Amino acid sequence: MQSGACEALRIISVARRSAVKARTQAINQLRALLVSAPQDVRDKLWKSKPHECVIACIYYEIPESSPLRIALCSTLRSLAKRWMALTEELNELNELDESLDKLTRKYASNLRNQFGVGPQTAATLLAVAGDNPERLKNEAALASLCGVNPLLKWFTEFGHLNRGDMLTSEQHRCSNEKKKF
Repeated sequence: MQSGACEALRIISVARRSAVKARTQAINQLRALLVSAPQDVRDKLWKSKPHECVIACIYYEIPESSPLRIALCSTLRSLAKRWMALTEELNELNELDESLDKLTRKYASNLRNQFGVGPQTAATLLAVAGDNPERLKNEAALASLCGVNPLLKWFTEFGHLNRGDMLTSEQHRCSNEKKKF
């Protein structure tokens, strides 16, 4: 691959993955607070669709009845606004997804033609392989990248990381896609 292309793919993937993770965390926290909220608050704000739940939390009038309700409703509103901001950020990242699609089609068209391999999966696999895929000379080298080889104790003591988790999750995702059909 051309110099820097794998790093560009990795950077785009990191930005998107981070926004998706933070958005999911925000709605999970909001829903967790609603589960333990007083019944009247939960009845007004709990909606099955995340977007509807977020809108309800944003526009709910904060009661001035007790410090607990004020804190709860303020926190719910804050989490809802965070979810909306991250949704907006993900919409902006859709432009980056188009770049990811173009780059992976350009540099890994054979990989992209495989069933179940989309732009994000291809980008992750390419980022793990790096700008020098020729270094994967045998199955042992690939096993090392996949994280299925044992690391020597002294490797971990000196801060050497096994980058297999990222690649293994993509392999798992591809195999699950194939199982669906």
